[in-house]
This record gives sequence, structure tokens and C-alpha cells, in this order.
Amino acid sequence: MLIGAITHRYTGGLYAAAQAADVIEPVDAGLREIAQAIDAYPSFKLLLEHPVLTPDVKMQVVRNVFGDSLPTLLQNFIHLLFVRHRSEYLRAIYESYHQMADEAQGRIEVQVESARVFDEEQLLSLREQLAKALQKEVQATVEVRPELIAGYRVHVGNRIIDATVRGALTQFSHKLLVNQAAKEGTF
Repeated sequence: MLIGAITHRYTGGLYAAAQAADVIEPVDAGLREIAQAIDAYPSFKLLLEHPVLTPDVKMQVVRNVFGDSLPTLLQNFIHLLFVRHRSEYLRAIYESYHQMADEAQGRIEVQVESARVFDEEQLLSLREQLAKALQKEVQATVEVRPELIAGYRVHVGNRIIDATVRGALTQFSHKLLVNQAAKEGTF
């Protein structure tokens, strides 16, 4: 079975249960904590995926690390993943669940690459413009990339809005090459 199909199946079940129990946001926050721990501590990931450790031992580790911060529904779900030997999908399930929760709440996350640091007013203006265009509440993560020369690039899902000098120069260069090739008859 494909990883995406497995992730989608488990995410759908978890989301439906969280919706019924009215704990969508707490489950999202708990999954985020787990995903951050997996990213920050490779040994934690290895422990959760270790084939010899029993599901109960793994759950005890999760409870020791996160205490009572994880909703009971999420703890039960994680235990189910351990029992079914699916703990390696936890990170992907978080990504899928978070996207599903954002979609249901009318939110969208965008990644902004900027040549320079945005001040609060510029970031607010950009978020408002994007919210108007996308008709969703926009949460933006900004990364400074000086090689863009000037301007910014916005990643929205699988779309890219490129308002950078580097992007304009690349497009201009491409047009010149196409025109040159057309004149020479090589295109």
C-alpha cells in the first residue's frame, strides 16, 4: 500500500474522531508537539519505530515525554499506530491532519521568501492581500533569502507567486533566448 494512502486513511479516521469529540485543535497541537520532537531528536523517532519494543513500552515513553499535554483521543490513536506497526507515519499524519484542520477552519499556511526582512506593517499588508486573493485566513512563515536581490516569492501549496527581481531577470533571460532561437530558426 502506498504511504500516502496509509497516511490518508489514518488521518481521515483521526480527524473524524476528533471532530466528533470536538478536539480538532488540541489534537492538532499534540501532533505538532510529537512532530517537533521527532524532528529535533532522531533517537526519539528511532525509539518509536523500534520493532522490538512493545506498544505499551512505546506509549509509556510518549506519556513520560509529553505528560498530560496530549488529548486522550490522540494517545489512543498513537497506541493504535504502535499496535499496527505504523509509527513511522506519525510525521506524515501530522502534516496531513494539520492541512485538513486548516482547510476546515478556512486557514492556509504560506511560505514567503524575501530578499530582506519584512517589518510588521509589510507582513500585515502582504497577509491581507493574500487573504483577500485566497479568501482564507493566511498564516505566513518568512525566510530571508538575499540571493533573490529584491522582492519576495510566496509558496501557496503547489503554486508559487514570484515577485522577485531574480524571477523577473530569469523570465527576461528566457524570453531573450526564445526570441533569439526563433530568429535563428532553431526553435
